[in-house]
Amino acid sequence: RLIRLPVWRGEFYREPTLKVRRCSSYPSTRLGFAKPWAWTISISAYPGQDAADAKETLIHELCHLAVGHQPGHAGWHGERFKRTLRQATTEAYGVIYPDGNRYHGKIAAALRETP
Repeated sequence: RLIRLPVWRGEFYREPTLKVRRCSSYPSTRLGFAKPWAWTISISAYPGQDAADAKETLIHELCHLAVGHQPGHAGWHGERFKRTLRQATTEAYGVIYPDGNRYHGKIAAALRETP
């Protein structure tokens, strides 16, 4: 369902490979990562994670596949990425992605507040 969101504008010509990495504790570095060149995303599963955390990481990594690396100092998390993530979050989950520089956890928090 998520790869058919209008925001992607047909970028998902096929389903990406999803890998789930099981962690025994909260990851110290990444909750997920995307490899656009391999059309793969990896998501960490960790103790205490809830559905909102997993949904946030999943939409974030799908956005990386759709947008890719952009020129400039914030190549992976630049303005186009943020704009696309805001729209994808609204289309997928019906929540408004909060503004600001720090974005991790904001989508999950908004999902938890939505009935």
